Amino acid sequence: MLAQMFGAWLAWYDLSPAKTRNFGLTIISQVFELITGDYLFDPQSGTKYGKDDDHIAQVIELLGTFPKSLCVGGKWSQEIFNRKGELRNIHRLRHWALPDVLREKYHFSIEESKRIAEFLLPMLELLPADRANAGGMAGHGFLEGTKGMDCVKLEIEPGTKGEGIDGWATEIKKQR
Repeated sequence: MLAQMFGAWLAWYDLSPAKTRNFGLTIISQVFELITGDYLFDPQSGTKYGKDDDHIAQVIELLGTFPKSLCVGGKWSQEIFNRKGELRNIHRLRHWALPDVLREKYHFSIEESKRIAEFLLPMLELLPADRANAGGMAGHGFLEGTKGMDCVKLEIEPGTKGEGIDGWATEIKKQR
C-alpha cells in the first residue's frame, strides 16, 4: 500500500537523470511525511540552542555522527560544531535508527520498517558522493508493482551514486 501511494506521487515528477541528482532528500522528506503524518525532521529552538543546532542534532540521532569534513568544512560549521566535530550547544543525543523509529513510534511491522528504511536510507547518506541517486531508486524493489510506476523505466541501477549524470563527477570533485 505504501509503495503504491508513493508510486502515484513519484510518477508526477520528472525522473530524468539530470534532475534527480539532489532530489533524494526532497523525496525522503515527503515520503516520510506521507507514510507517518509527521515531518522527518522538525527542529525547535531551545533556551541554549537554535533551530539549526536542533536540526543537525536530529540528523545525527537518525543517521549517526557527521563525517569530520562536514563538521569543519561548511560555511556555518563553526557555529554548530566545535573543533572535535561535536555539537557546540547540544550534548545529549538519543540515537534512534530509522527502522526502529518506524516500528516503535509509528507501529509498522518489523518487515515493513526494514523495507521502508532500505528504500529511504541510501538517499539520506550524509556525504553527497555516497548518496543514492533518486532516479535510480525509482527502480528499487520497494516500488515494484506500484501503480503509476509501471511506465517508469530508467536505465539507472537502484543505489547508484550518480555516475553517468552530467555534472555529478564535476560537483563531487569540487568537494574533495
